[in-house]
Amino acid sequence: MKLTGFTLFDLSIPLRLSFRHSLAERKSSHSLIVRAELASGCVGFGEGVPVSYVTGETIESAVATIRDHYFPGARERTFSTYEDLGQWLCHLRPVVGSGICHTSAKCAFELALLDAGGREFHRPITDLATLVPLPPLAERPTRRLSYGVALTADPRWIRRRIGLLKLYGFRDFKLKVGIDARADRENVEWVVRRLRRLLARHKATLRVDANAAYPDVEAAYAALEPLVRLGVECVEQPMTTEHDAQVADLARRLGVPILLDESVRTLEEAKRLLCARRSVGVNVRLSKNGGLFDSVRLAALCRQRGAPFQLGCHVGETGILAAAQCHLATLLPDARYLEGAFGTHLLEQDIVRQKVQFGFRGRPPRLRPIGLGVEVDEARLKKFLLASVRVE
Repeated sequence: MKLTGFTLFDLSIPLRLSFRHSLAERKSSHSLIVRAELASGCVGFGEGVPVSYVTGETIESAVATIRDHYFPGARERTFSTYEDLGQWLCHLRPVVGSGICHTSAKCAFELALLDAGGREFHRPITDLATLVPLPPLAERPTRRLSYGVALTADPRWIRRRIGLLKLYGFRDFKLKVGIDARADRENVEWVVRRLRRLLARHKATLRVDANAAYPDVEAAYAALEPLVRLGVECVEQPMTTEHDAQVADLARRLGVPILLDESVRTLEEAKRLLCARRSVGVNVRLSKNGGLFDSVRLAALCRQRGAPFQLGCHVGETGILAAAQCHLATLLPDARYLEGAFGTHLLEQDIVRQKVQFGFRGRPPRLRPIGLGVEVDEARLKKFLLASVRVE
């Protein structure tokens, strides 16, 4: 297997509804798509979602990092087996400096090579997961992992949709909070009323995501404690990263786990924050955390330390990242929650030919066992293209 070049695409797809939280509002997706080209003629696709307020990246910085740091090392190598490729990628580390973690760039680069190599050697990307040792499960999961749903903070949207989502079989619900405390309580009260029987029988879950909305630990406790009393069982990223040292104490006071998201981009950050703190876990997102191998490493660390973790996504991911996450979920049945694979439930149109989105009761999609298991429609890709760069 010999890499000959890359094409990098700056892509934006309109969303069917606006997503707003304390850090941003999204009406369209914004992804970096990477097309890896091999001497054999095989091509593979990867995706990253650079988000400046999470990793510090931009599309431009991600393109430059792939061109100047990740690509040169791969260009000079020939991989005789899929395992050779996997071993090289497994030792690749994200470029970090000046407050920027180029994990989204690494994710897009890595997935493109894994997809291309999977096609060359007729193997699925999950075949390489054993390159990262996973501690054995402490106990078998009591239920099959299925996709949950994230709700916007818009009360009208929640009231219109919560009954339909319940009928569709969803059992894991996440609410955005942190913009308006009164509206947050009313939203949680409404959802709890609609899910009361399921919550009482532990057949459904309700958690909230603050996206670092609260200025300090006391403000976070004052806003979140009433929501926990109503039935919220888990909180995601309540405060900004400068308050990370107080997260364990906040979790203890609230009596529910806290999952860190924006605070954990690399394995080193996770090791520092999860040290002997079973009530603090991680939202593992492929793009934010550097791709398949680093995401498995994060989950392995959580499993080793008894910390909860979920497999999350960025708003507007295409079927490329959704497929990669679906493969990852098969490797990590102990994830506490799973969210993503929204497909055209959220995107105006996807760029993959298959329908890579959840089904009834949040069932994961089925994928072909070669590479990422999806086919990109390049005509659709060009429809939403903002710019492209060729790297050889």
